[in-house]
Amino acid sequence: MKNNNTSANDSFTDQDDIAGSDDECLPLGEKNIIRKTSKVTALTSIIVISLIGNVCIVAVTLKTKRMRTATAFKFLMNMAIADLCTTVINMPESLVTEIMDSDQWIPGTMGMVLCKLLPFCQQVCAFSAILSLLIIVLDRYFAINFPFRKLILQNHFKAIIATSWIVPGISSLPMFVANNVIIETDGLILCIEEWPSPLDSMKSYRNYTIILFAIFYLLPLIAISLIYSCIFSKL
Repeated sequence: MKNNNTSANDSFTDQDDIAGSDDECLPLGEKNIIRKTSKVTALTSIIVISLIGNVCIVAVTLKTKRMRTATAFKFLMNMAIADLCTTVINMPESLVTEIMDSDQWIPGTMGMVLCKLLPFCQQVCAFSAILSLLIIVLDRYFAINFPFRKLILQNHFKAIIATSWIVPGISSLPMFVANNVIIETDGLILCIEEWPSPLDSMKSYRNYTIILFAIFYLLPLIAISLIYSCIFSKL
């Protein structure tokens, strides 16, 4: 009886091993194709939806006189432009990298210029979109809680919009120094954030990333959460 149980257990174990082997032996190339297709489809969909949505916002705002003269819609259009720039500048690089399945950078002088300029523009557009969202939330806060003080935003909306681009621009200037083209031993050309000496590259990268995260992600998130809490408490 003991021998029969042992044989049965061995049989089940062998069947499990065979099933596991079948799972492990699925074609790796097929998995990669499915994964790549999913990512490319998702990125393409995001690009198309973002382009259509933000272009419509800008077009409708410019076409409608009431919206064109309202301060709130000017802030909204500024955010739409920042999002549109993010879509045009940031997303195509990610899409090409995913399609080519390589981080190979453009060689020559053009590659060096783009390595400095492209990350800078990508960062400025993304941060400007975040600050624009914060400005819109502040505008709603003043409109609901302090309708007369809202005139402050209306009278200085040009300076406010300019600030939403200037601050990210100044904060992103170190990207011109940090981003450099390097050539690996196998001939692969890469554009990476490599801080020059005498700066410690890893430490500088970490500190710069933490500072940017705190200024353009953490603080706006906290501010927007607090502002919306105050708005909801007044409703």
